[in-house]
Amino acid sequence: MAAFFGAFAFTLCPFRTSYYVENNMQMMWAIPLALAFLVKFFKTHKPIHLILFSLAFIGQAYTAWYYTIILILLSLVFIPLSILCKLYKPTWKDIFWGVLCSIMIGAAVFPYAQPYLINNRESGMQRDKEMMDLNSADLTSYLAVR
Repeated sequence: MAAFFGAFAFTLCPFRTSYYVENNMQMMWAIPLALAFLVKFFKTHKPIHLILFSLAFIGQAYTAWYYTIILILLSLVFIPLSILCKLYKPTWKDIFWGVLCSIMIGAAVFPYAQPYLINNRESGMQRDKEMMDLNSADLTSYLAVR
């Protein structure tokens, strides 16, 4: 039931519904799916849920690289916080499956990521600080009355 309400809230939140016409917003389909499998793994300690998390992660990587970076950051924050808050106590078997699935994710995503990383490095596509300041939102723009 919680997954139903989570999917409902994720699908119909105002930010997402305002972008339904843009295909790019629909490409983040695997983020809630991957995190749901990760939570399920924390609760059950069954390797199948970690494998399903990995497959959703790989699917997200092949769909949109930008959202994959967001999923990586969410995972890097979510997993340690779950351990620190004692919501999840890893066993040696869990660590083994985690390392195995990380290798699986790396092996599946590396061929896709390698051309992007090479192009980013060799083409000078990095943004400098001036460009970041120019293209970032101004905090006061959120307070503007329209």
